[in-house]
Amino acid sequence: MDARRFVAGGYFVARYGARDDAWMAAELLPPRLVSACDCLVAKAPGAWALAWATHSDAERAGAAEALGLDAATTEDAIAWTTAAFELGVVGWPDVFFALDDARAFARQFIPPTVEVFVAGIALPDDLAAVLLATAGAAAGASPSGVDEALRRGEPAAPGGETLGFEVLGYEHGGFHSFVCNGLERAFRDALGVVPNAHGLYEDEADARRCADYAGSPSTGAEPGLWLPWRFTRYPR
Repeated sequence: MDARRFVAGGYFVARYGARDDAWMAAELLPPRLVSACDCLVAKAPGAWALAWATHSDAERAGAAEALGLDAATTEDAIAWTTAAFELGVVGWPDVFFALDDARAFARQFIPPTVEVFVAGIALPDDLAAVLLATAGAAAGASPSGVDEALRRGEPAAPGGETLGFEVLGYEHGGFHSFVCNGLERAFRDALGVVPNAHGLYEDEADARRCADYAGSPSTGAEPGLWLPWRFTRYPR
């Protein structure tokens, strides 16, 4: 794939999610999940790490603990992220604009014994234009981190491993995953498309068809602009 065709939508650090066989398709998804959706993985940055965001101490502690942070490190991470937001290093609510900053957060705050991955998401340039035209910030409103990343028009950082495409519904700066909506079986049954070993879709054309299916009102998925995001994992 030609990296120049893809526009970076931001970077993040996350802990792998676990497949829940009570409602996820065990025959289609791997036991360990990667995702840009915080319903499936614990992520940083996040609104929990912004001092001015409306979160209780318990919510902040729980989000930090999910990433392996202790109480003292959590305080430092909140101070760091809040300052980084003011400097334009972090975008609302959970985007690093540069890969090196995502790595810096992981090195500084997440214990080396905690297994996390550093990832970036990107859209084909034609779909980046669609998102900015139809789902970007309203006039006068502050753009989300994803909006801002796409507006910069920068190519995805080199040096990572492309794992596939994640079909995501974009709404108010955040994501709904196809997995959260139980669509992995629907994609298989209606389109004949199944996830790869990473629980993502290998082929861009197949992922586009799945995104179109997810976005159809008859599907009943969560609202949002459903698009295929290229998912790249980078060395920590």
